Amino acid sequence: MIQKKTPNLCPIILLLLLAVLLTPGTKAQSFSEESLAQGLPDKIANEWKAITPSRKLTAEKIIEATDAKILAEYGLQSVTNRSYTNGKDKLAIEAFEMKYVSGSYGLWTFRRQSLQDNQREYFNGRYLIHISAPSAEIAENLMSELQKVPANVVEIPLLPTYLPDQNKIPASEKYIVGNEAVSQISAISDLKEVIDFTGGTHAAVAEYNNGSGKMSVILVEFQSPQFATDGLARIQQHFSSLPLEEQKKRILRRVGNYAVEAVNVSDPKAAEELIGQIKYMARVYWEGKGISDIPLQFRPPDPVSIREAVQTGQFIVAAFYWIGLLVLGAVLTGVFAGGAFFYWRRTQRRKLGLDETFSDAGGMTRLNLDDYLLGEANSSQKLLGKNE
Repeated sequence: MIQKKTPNLCPIILLLLLAVLLTPGTKAQSFSEESLAQGLPDKIANEWKAITPSRKLTAEKIIEATDAKILAEYGLQSVTNRSYTNGKDKLAIEAFEMKYVSGSYGLWTFRRQSLQDNQREYFNGRYLIHISAPSAEIAENLMSELQKVPANVVEIPLLPTYLPDQNKIPASEKYIVGNEAVSQISAISDLKEVIDFTGGTHAAVAEYNNGSGKMSVILVEFQSPQFATDGLARIQQHFSSLPLEEQKKRILRRVGNYAVEAVNVSDPKAAEELIGQIKYMARVYWEGKGISDIPLQFRPPDPVSIREAVQTGQFIVAAFYWIGLLVLGAVLTGVFAGGAFFYWRRTQRRKLGLDETFSDAGGMTRLNLDDYLLGEANSSQKLLGKNE
């Protein structure tokens, strides 16, 4: 039996698979740190479409803004803004790019209590996202939708977490990295020229219920015992220069490399108890040229390695996904094509009156001996009878 040679489809399938995998797909519209570096997306939350182009301004071009000094203090690099609509309402999105994650986190803590009802903010990596919507409900829903984007694995400043939780007013803590922020917090504004933020000094402040009123507690961390000694001496000198009545409303203590001051104290005993809960959290720094020099049990997670692992996993899943689709498509195409060809040939044979005779074996070349053996017998004699 001689058969026709069937072409090898494996190279074709492999080329199609490679083309599918290498073809750039539509980029996911998200508010991750990587996508924000390319600008604000054209569509968000599947219903809000951009009506203006994404506009990016560098820090040098917004020096006339009312909060330009605060933005500069927290390390502003640029601001990207864009307007959106869902057909009925309009809203505006601003993405503040900061130099460090601590800057976006600090700006978020500093501004969150001063936002209007229809405004919301959250931070992701080095970006602070500001939403101005027609209503508080829309702003809250949109922020919840945007926060579903997985945040980057980053370390935020731990200093605000060292403030005691007892009697603390929720969302009142602020992370401070410079004197401009101190000057705009009324309870501690007199310390704006007292605290020296050079050398990595930073601070955290929060409000507490104390007696019949509210008091503020500022926690200043210095990076060495010498800095702590000099810094506390400056604060003590300022404390001593205050009127006696004002001194009675304040408590100043040193805890390790921390300087702790409570302001507007109405219940000194409760304030002393609260300050006593603050413990100096010493940090260990490992010397070495690479992260591998740190013992494994103390090694922090590497954001780059985690991101690469996630991207590799996504690529593998996508590859098997497309392979599965191609295999399924090949099977379905074969079934439908083969079935269609089979029924088309049967229809053609019926039209020619050949439906009751032998088929041509699918187009194969075959050795036909029935005419030779049966001679001129009619076609009915060539058919096998029942059970034969």
